[in-house]
Amino acid sequence: MSLRFKTNYRIRLFIPTLILGMIVFGANSSPQAAESKTELNLNKAGECANGLCQKTSSTTALSAEGPGTFFTKLFDTSDFPARWYCGSWSSDVGWLHIISDIAIFAAYFAIPVVLLYFLLQRKDLPFPKIIWLFAAFIMFCGFGHLIEAGIFWWPVYRFSGLIKACTAIVSLITVLVLIRLVPEALKFPSAVLLAKDLQRSKERLDFALESGQIGVWEWNIKTDTLSWDRKTREIFDVDQEQSVLSFTDFSKRLHLEDRERVISRMKECTETRQTFNEQYRVIYDNGSVHYIQSQGRVVL
Repeated sequence: MSLRFKTNYRIRLFIPTLILGMIVFGANSSPQAAESKTELNLNKAGECANGLCQKTSSTTALSAEGPGTFFTKLFDTSDFPARWYCGSWSSDVGWLHIISDIAIFAAYFAIPVVLLYFLLQRKDLPFPKIIWLFAAFIMFCGFGHLIEAGIFWWPVYRFSGLIKACTAIVSLITVLVLIRLVPEALKFPSAVLLAKDLQRSKERLDFALESGQIGVWEWNIKTDTLSWDRKTREIFDVDQEQSVLSFTDFSKRLHLEDRERVISRMKECTETRQTFNEQYRVIYDNGSVHYIQSQGRVVL
């Protein structure tokens, strides 16, 4: 069963026609809007007396100032009023915007810091570049909100536009990189599948060790601690409830005739990185003697 979709030819023509109509309407309405503006009414403090900040333009259309003027006047505030004086702001509405923008900036600043800390701590993460891009994108968004809060007193609209442009560029780069990485990311198995595979591998290993009467253990030489599984504790006749084990717990189980040889051989393997492969005897608490075959290697 399949579903097929068909698009009417008129609908396909309607969308670009609508967009073109909006562009033409905007172009025709711009001079009229510019001509309909009233005279700017400022008091001595530079504030709008009527709270509307309307200004008559000497031209019939907006003109570009060019990149030279833009960057020269990047932090020049003489061309714009502070946002408090642009419109009829009430204190509660104004501070709602200010506090919200500052709070968003704080969160958008903290998120990249946490992401980058996590990235620096985990060198094995796949696709680290996308994390850097996400951090840069979120950071630019945060600074944009911080500037929006400051414009209520410091109207740096040019600088605000520059930050928005940088945010847009980083956002688009992030999207493009993300699209390229999605096919590779889909090849990675999910955490659920990895957990299931790990559980199945552990069950097979446990079955093999149990069938062969094999115990697995580790000796941390630096801390002098032993990690013994259940079978190893049975082999050496050690209490299953004993939580802390050291090399002494192993050596005291060795037969007196084998103890010096085994300890010397283990020390030699530790220094030379050779494989340990020895047979020796252990003595249980009831006095019985048991033969053990041990194999091991040094892991740095």
